[in-house]
Amino acid sequence: VQSGKASLLRKFLEAGNKIVLTGIIPSVYKIDEKTKQPVDFNKLLTDSLFSIDYGAGDTRSFMGQYPSFATEQGKEIGLPDYWVSSLFIDAAKVDVVLGKNENGWVSSFAKNYGNGGQLVQLWMDPDKPERLDAIIKAAEWCLIDKR
Repeated sequence: VQSGKASLLRKFLEAGNKIVLTGIIPSVYKIDEKTKQPVDFNKLLTDSLFSIDYGAGDTRSFMGQYPSFATEQGKEIGLPDYWVSSLFIDAAKVDVVLGKNENGWVSSFAKNYGNGGQLVQLWMDPDKPERLDAIIKAAEWCLIDKR
């Protein structure tokens, strides 16, 4: 994956398109080419691709597993009332907060880019897929800051 604002992913977002993720941004992980398994964190790649700074580039940035709760905007698109997540971010580093943990750290969000482009991170339990309408709404709706 090419890093930085010249990457295809960033150009896609800057052209006004949207990416909706149902979990952690995959570029956070450094993947072993041989085993295809995560072996480390690649926080700098994520920051260069998406201008999202998760903080420490090691397990400190995961901050543990915490219950998270949908904000009013998260509920509007159909997120469940609560979920368990990790890898949180400061609300000041995103444009729309859709869910946050009990300590106020953001777990579900939208980040804006040029021409109306957005990166949306939702949390969906892969073992119990429910509320899938939230994915469709996140993809179709223009998510704006109502804080």
